[in-house]
Amino acid sequence: MKSIKGASEEDEDDEEEFMDRSREIKRESSSQH
Repeated sequence: MKSIKGASEEDEDDEEEFMDRSREIKRESSSQH
């Protein structure tokens, strides 16, 4: 069983990946115009 701390750390990593991905998408969409 994972500890609550371990699970929360994984969630934070996923959040950072999501933020980076959304930033890349914004950059791509803005460069198209």
